[in-house]
Amino acid sequence: MTTGLLATTLLNSLTAGCPVPVTPAALTTQVANPDSPPDPVAALRKQFAPNRGVEIRERHRTGSAKGTRRGVVQFSAAGVTGYSTTNKTEAGLVTVLAVGRYTYQSGGPIKNALPEGKDWLRVDSDRKTRTPFFTPVYPLEPDTLKALLTTAAPIDGRIPKRGDGRVYKGVITYGELYRTSPSFKDRLGRQPTLETAATMITWKLWTDQDGLPRRLATGWTEADAMGRADKSSDLRLTSWGIPVTLTPPPSAKTTT
Repeated sequence: MTTGLLATTLLNSLTAGCPVPVTPAALTTQVANPDSPPDPVAALRKQFAPNRGVEIRERHRTGSAKGTRRGVVQFSAAGVTGYSTTNKTEAGLVTVLAVGRYTYQSGGPIKNALPEGKDWLRVDSDRKTRTPFFTPVYPLEPDTLKALLTTAAPIDGRIPKRGDGRVYKGVITYGELYRTSPSFKDRLGRQPTLETAATMITWKLWTDQDGLPRRLATGWTEADAMGRADKSSDLRLTSWGIPVTLTPPPSAKTTT
């Protein structure tokens, strides 16, 4: 049976004996809506308001080396405007504060390089390209989240529910991410070669009942100074909508 004939037969069976005609458009609405999950991209955009934010926690690994990042992200009406994180690696504990046109770093190896009386190293940064995350996938960029979801593959033929949320998974390439994500484009620094563009990032995304991302797990293999290394990240996003107001450290305590 062709698609058109099947649709006509279904429409006729539903409208038989019905005093009010049912149009194909109405049928489409009735069939599509019942189990349609919330749109994560639309849910994310609704969070963008001045002095609102989200708490973040990320565990990451490069080979056998492990690290963690914890902190908060601040939104504006346009998107992410800043963040504050505490990053723990084998090299030590580093605090990173991104606010305005600058990113400030304190602690860890940086502490020994600062002049006496200075606690923070200040560097120029662009809020549109900087990122608080280790993972190359920046789920707080709406276009990046949208691109990610377009690569989603059904799990066991469907999008499974987890409580009141949903679970998605898929594979996205460096090339696809480069075309979409300002932070990833800045991270690479130049257009990727064909070989680099083919690098695959496997991912799995959990959303809550409103469609907001609450966990993103990613894994990829990347070349660095030591050769090729397997990398992974497990990112959690909680307390959506909390008040967040970040301020720069005292200028007397910063250096460039």
